[in-house]
Amino acid sequence: TAQQVPTVLKGDFKNLQHIVLHRADDFSMCKLVPIENELWNVLEPMQDRAESGLAIALANLLFDTAALPKPVEWQNHPLAELGLDQPRYDLEVLYQDGSEERLQFGARVPQTSNHFALLGDELIQVPAQLVDLTSRDPNNWRDHGVFRWPHLIRRLEWLPKEGQAIVLTRPGNHWQLEQPIQ
Repeated sequence: TAQQVPTVLKGDFKNLQHIVLHRADDFSMCKLVPIENELWNVLEPMQDRAESGLAIALANLLFDTAALPKPVEWQNHPLAELGLDQPRYDLEVLYQDGSEERLQFGARVPQTSNHFALLGDELIQVPAQLVDLTSRDPNNWRDHGVFRWPHLIRRLEWLPKEGQAIVLTRPGNHWQLEQPIQ
């Protein structure tokens, strides 16, 4: 049998319930939940469809990226020197079996693009891309597209509580105003 290569997180992605990202600078957070077929939802701070490409990139960095060598020469340094006494960003992963993992991000490791991180109590290194994704504003995790498959939509109706309704149809490749008739 092939030997498993250790990844950043030790848990199994198939058992993932959700990921919560925290930003200490503005006390914001974002809760991401996988749903199906590589689709994700944002549940906090608002409920919306997540930008699946970003969520998948985050999951790949956590569950599919080989763990980096532990920064052995830094193991006995105070957390403050590593930027981990008051981490600016962290994430929590909750699994369906109730177990969880917490990853806190610190300063850059000298002469690399990696960052110091604490996985529980264990000092590790993580790639800069993981910190970049975690530091995103919570609103930037939302899928800002209006429709996932706009070419399938043939009719749009806007029915306000007051005022005139608007109906747009698309019999071919161009939209036309059906109602109100001008």
